[in-house]
Amino acid sequence: MRVRVRVSDVDDNSPSFALPPGPGANLTAGVRVNAPLYTAVARVRASDPDRGGSGPVHYRVHNVTYYRDRSGTWEILDEGAAFAVDAESGLIQV
Repeated sequence: MRVRVRVSDVDDNSPSFALPPGPGANLTAGVRVNAPLYTAVARVRASDPDRGGSGPVHYRVHNVTYYRDRSGTWEILDEGAAFAVDAESGLIQV
């Protein structure tokens, strides 16, 4: 599954995620299929240059997509159907 998290921006400069350097700048994490509800998967962090790099940012799940092997297609799941992100801390949970 792919989980896309969006950071809201209300000022002039867009916030940016703190990710390891590399092509595509993605964060990869794993979680068991039978993981209990509220299991922590990862934490995302972002900074907003308008706030001195340490001001408050707010996170939300943008979308979750699931790859279907048999059909070879990606399916978009309902927002919050499989994952949640804490709006203030960036903690992603199942």
